[in-house]
Amino acid sequence: MKSVKAARLAVQMGYQKVMVFRGGIPAWVKAGYPLKKTAKYPAVSIPTVSPRDLAAQIKGGAKLFLLDIRGPGMYAKAHLAGAVNIPLFQLHKRLSEIPKDRKIVLIDHAGKQTLTCGRFLKGNGYQNVVRLDGGLMAWMRAGLPVSK
Repeated sequence: MKSVKAARLAVQMGYQKVMVFRGGIPAWVKAGYPLKKTAKYPAVSIPTVSPRDLAAQIKGGAKLFLLDIRGPGMYAKAHLAGAVNIPLFQLHKRLSEIPKDRKIVLIDHAGKQTLTCGRFLKGNGYQNVVRLDGGLMAWMRAGLPVSK
């Protein structure tokens, strides 16, 4: 069902030839088809920070760069105050907007895409990178404030 929603979203964004591959990449691999890896991300782990710990760091005045990697539509609905929106698909073009002298906190919807993003940033010289554990959904479940 998610793939159908993603296809509808792609059409709304202006894509004209949208197809859905049921089962996604796992089904492709299971069927025995090859994968070509074009990006080489370092095999490093990116630590997580809980919503409560992040809220305490923000309240304490920590020098953080909150990087929301979701699409602009999701960002507009709700985001952490002060978060900068650079969608994951634009990250490679907008690296210069991300400071290297602050801790980077990666925020996505549910904590699934931040690992790839973190590895990409590490591979591009960013040293102090953490992921919001559970993404914005976990932040909201914890009852913490969002901006709209």
